[in-house]
Amino acid sequence: GLYPAGGWHAVALDPSNPDVIMVAIGLQSIIFISRDNGLSWKLYNGAALQQGNTLRSIRFAPSVPSTIYAGSCTINMPEAHEVDPGAQGIFVSHDRGETWTAVNDGTSQTANVWDLDVAAGDDGTVMAATTNLGVLKTMDGGMNWTQVNTGLPASVKMLSVAMHPYDPQTALAGSLGSGIYRTTDGGQSWRAAQTGMIPEGKISEIEFNPQAPLEVWAADITSGVYRSTDGGETWQQHNTGLLNRTMNTLAVSKDGNHVYAGTDGSGAYRLDLNGTPPQGTGTADPPVTPDPEPEPGPDAGGGDGDGGDGGGGGCFITTIARP
Repeated sequence: GLYPAGGWHAVALDPSNPDVIMVAIGLQSIIFISRDNGLSWKLYNGAALQQGNTLRSIRFAPSVPSTIYAGSCTINMPEAHEVDPGAQGIFVSHDRGETWTAVNDGTSQTANVWDLDVAAGDDGTVMAATTNLGVLKTMDGGMNWTQVNTGLPASVKMLSVAMHPYDPQTALAGSLGSGIYRTTDGGQSWRAAQTGMIPEGKISEIEFNPQAPLEVWAADITSGVYRSTDGGETWQQHNTGLLNRTMNTLAVSKDGNHVYAGTDGSGAYRLDLNGTPPQGTGTADPPVTPDPEPEPGPDAGGGDGDGGDGGGGGCFITTIARP
């Protein structure tokens, strides 16, 4: 039931039922949902988006999985120096994706949303990373939105946001060209948290380990994967086995033992932190041993970094013991 190819911009799994998978196709406001672990798919029209907009972030509310938020954005990532055209803000479904409505006020209605996250214990508290309005936050399910940008560089484009799985006052936000910022007061103030990263980081994804939230993973569009062991205060590059350091996305498994990274141009990678593949995948795959490559500069990478549809290179697995 899926389209044969093209433009997949978002994917999300129901935290209460991993057989339920939701994906959004680019160029249109079309959402496909599978309720049988991908064996069959049903098409939904999703949010009513204008031409040139798409959905790039879908998030189930962990405490109420029937509630799902989606952020609208432009097809291509605006460059740091470009005037941002904006998009159509945030949409929500309260019936597991069957129907969608806009949840915007005057602040959020033109938000160009590249990522959002929902507080683990409160389905009405959401943070959105936008390229035209900084970081937005609602505490009432989208009826009212506030810009929470104190401490962020002026006019910076934000690409990613992640809320601590047990403390919603703590969150990390990733920017286009200014690295990562951290808050411990729910977004009232932010400070730079980039020690160990390259200058001018372009952070496309941030993920807390749900089982050990002092461990945080981040994807950079130009320099690969980073790992923090102190809640996002400091970072170390973690690129062994990668053939391409242009990272579009990243995810950590629910059990905290596996990290998945999606590149622009060389497919997907899996990192087994406990040295064991996920249950049901059979024996461990041999580690990938890439040819030596020089350390990239700030503009290095294997793609254009716009989150587009680069060529694929299959799936690669690196199996290691947790450091």
